[in-house]
Amino acid sequence: MMTLKLKPKKTLIKKKRHKSNLKLRKLNRKKTLRAKKRGMLKKRLYVKKKKRLKREESKTTVNPTMESALEVVEGLRKDIVKMDARIRGLLLGSHDNPFNGRVFLVEHGIRRWIPGPEIFEAYGFRWPNIRWVDKQMLNCFTIGPNLSFPPSFEIKDRKSKILNNIDLKNSVGLEIGPLSLPIVSKDEGNIYYADHTTTEELIKKYQDDPGVDVTNIPQIDFIWGEKTYRKAIPSYLSFDYIVASHVIEHIPDVIGWLAELSEVLKDGGFVCLAIPDKRYTFDYFRKLTTTAELIDAYLNRLRRPGPRQIFDNCSNVVKINTGDSWSPDFDASNAERYHSDESAMNLCIESIQNKKYVDVHCSVYTSHSFLELFNHLSRLHLVNFKIAKYYEPERLSNEFIVILQKLPK
Repeated sequence: MMTLKLKPKKTLIKKKRHKSNLKLRKLNRKKTLRAKKRGMLKKRLYVKKKKRLKREESKTTVNPTMESALEVVEGLRKDIVKMDARIRGLLLGSHDNPFNGRVFLVEHGIRRWIPGPEIFEAYGFRWPNIRWVDKQMLNCFTIGPNLSFPPSFEIKDRKSKILNNIDLKNSVGLEIGPLSLPIVSKDEGNIYYADHTTTEELIKKYQDDPGVDVTNIPQIDFIWGEKTYRKAIPSYLSFDYIVASHVIEHIPDVIGWLAELSEVLKDGGFVCLAIPDKRYTFDYFRKLTTTAELIDAYLNRLRRPGPRQIFDNCSNVVKINTGDSWSPDFDASNAERYHSDESAMNLCIESIQNKKYVDVHCSVYTSHSFLELFNHLSRLHLVNFKIAKYYEPERLSNEFIVILQKLPK
């Protein structure tokens, strides 16, 4: 018969304790893992929070290098706006207190409030032309009188701009193409007059023109055309300044003409030009003159307007009212032409067969296109001048003014 051996009590107690210890260890391990997970989660959350705070700080605060760069950019922006306002006038408005949506015309560093829409329209302004700025920008400009009506173009102001503060009494000058309205009279200083034909021929040409008082046409001293200025003018005579109002656009070869002026002008002397802007004249529909066209005329040494110049002028010029052309709603589509294509063609043929000088606008500019052309010619070393002063067209006028200064050889 088999007998069962029973394990002693001590052994059983040890086994039970061992099992309970294993359970506790497992529980402790689980707790530790949970704690670790919670710790890691907290750490992650902390890191995320820290990154978020950094991002928010970077939006609100700028590092010193970036801050200084932004200050420079802002300063440049303000300088550009100020410069624009001094050169050609700007419409600036501000929604900041105390301006509250007011609009100002800013010209020559002075701001003038435009109080009503009728005045706004009378100046030919459009709402999209307004540049909205902060109050600090507007406060950069001196306060001027409010605008009440469109300004008239002052003759005295025009003359002072063209003559560039030249001392007329102690200078020798040449005025080209004075017609019946010379800029400088014989009483004002030592002045000579030049044109493409004689006084008698000019009187004959303009005697039926109501816009020209032929009794005021001065005696022409030098005839330019077949001869250069240096050949037409005595060799002992040179000038401190040359005035040409609405002349350069009539010149067939502008580059050659400027070179001729340089020959009779003293070093540092001035060429004072008033030039029509096509946007406000009968050249309204004509294409702007290009550098290629100027070079072509120069290399062909044109002394009289060529057939291309004559036909382009006569077939495209129309009757334009300068005041109306400043309006934003101006429409010249129904403007009356001065010539038919047939008469333009006949003038071309006549100029070749009879070697007739047909006086036309050989070149066409806006204020900005002229500057671009001149800069291009300067880069090609085709002109011996620099631009000393420049004036945009006065509102309701049809011309811009450029003062050239001769460079030393």
